[in-house]
Amino acid sequence: MRILDRPEYLGHVVNFRTRRDSYKDNFPTPNAKEDWKIFENRHETIIEQSVFDTMQKLRGTPRRQDKSAPPNPLTGLLFCHDCKAKMYNSRRWKNTIGATKDSYDCSTYTLGKNKFVEQCSGHFIRTDVVRELVLDSIRNICGYVRESQAEFIEKIREESVLHRGETAKSHKKIIAKNERQC
Repeated sequence: MRILDRPEYLGHVVNFRTRRDSYKDNFPTPNAKEDWKIFENRHETIIEQSVFDTMQKLRGTPRRQDKSAPPNPLTGLLFCHDCKAKMYNSRRWKNTIGATKDSYDCSTYTLGKNKFVEQCSGHFIRTDVVRELVLDSIRNICGYVRESQAEFIEKIREESVLHRGETAKSHKKIIAKNERQC
């Protein structure tokens, strides 16, 4: 896991991870990732960039292995409407025959109630309701595509053009910034 966390294994050299405020400091202070200086492609790579990116994406949402049931596929994809924090998936035993109560709770509320700080209200939704809503949305979109396929294709093309334009603007800003730095 250490290899999949460090960009050095992609062939990059990373400097300025830490700093010392004074020569008398015994322990270095970590710098923010924005302050790191990364020199790319300085030595041979050990892992490929695509593998590294995939692992960073997968590690962004921790998933605990539950022995009683398979992991919920929507974990890490639901967010609270008010505070925009992730919703935690929780399973509780409901009765003696082994049925579970599967739901999503607001993480801000769940973590705050242990500290007696109420930052968000107790937002809660059952997993079966979420799955039904997702399934209804998929059915509605599929029905719309079947009814008006040409209009749907046109909307997708417009969104693609807008996305490409925004990406081009951001790339131009980065290029201009780098040219000013040079």
